[in-house]
Amino acid sequence: MWRTGVTPVQRETFNNAGRMGTNANLRIRGLANQQIVMRLKLTRIEPRIVNAPKQHATAQQTGRSGWAPRLAQESRLRQLEELIARRGTEIDAGDTEIERAVLLGALDRRQDAQQAFIDILRRAPTNFSALNEFGTLLTNMGAIDAACRVYSEAILHHPQNPMGHVNLANLLLRANKYDQARAHYEAALRIDPDYAQAHQGLGAVLSDTGDRAGARYHFHKGFRDHAISSLPYRGTEPPIASSRVLCALSRSMRGMERIRPCV
Repeated sequence: MWRTGVTPVQRETFNNAGRMGTNANLRIRGLANQQIVMRLKLTRIEPRIVNAPKQHATAQQTGRSGWAPRLAQESRLRQLEELIARRGTEIDAGDTEIERAVLLGALDRRQDAQQAFIDILRRAPTNFSALNEFGTLLTNMGAIDAACRVYSEAILHHPQNPMGHVNLANLLLRANKYDQARAHYEAALRIDPDYAQAHQGLGAVLSDTGDRAGARYHFHKGFRDHAISSLPYRGTEPPIASSRVLCALSRSMRGMERIRPCV
């Protein structure tokens, strides 16, 4: 219904403006999507600490549903503590104690976890898994300088393990220390030319320093078979399947496309 006094010429003008607004909105949405894709292709990735798989595979045990609730972690922690108590002083700084320390950190008992790692490293100061996981804990606690020192210690005793180089480089990249970060990423790639996390990090360094061609090359190498990075589930209830989230988002976007501007 048009208001009284609107001429046919004005009505046509209003209609054209509505159509132009709709088309403009669609064009803007398309450009925004292209920009998002470009940002994903050439952007600075947030450094992700690489964990030793053996401890994390156990500490973040998953069931048939594929998720590790807090109760399961607490139950596993009790099992480990009972095992350590039975073995007493015979136990060495091995997987059991390191797994316990990792679990303490995952359960937000960070001071207990820190003390557990210190106790382990007093007895086994060159244990790579203990150093690497301790560095991860310190990073999560925000103690970046201490984490860098721990990763440097891991590199000192295990120079041929690329994981230590990458984890230290990630923290250097976070601090915009590009030359030092690049040196460690390249050291990791000399040890293992296919180390995905090193390619990802080096791509981020090159992107930030303006070498877009080099960044594209290393991003391609780093994400070619590692397009999705998984992190442990921290909730206390069963998680929502990603397919359901994507389906809901798709329906929402289709609904948005049906919206037309008011005239």
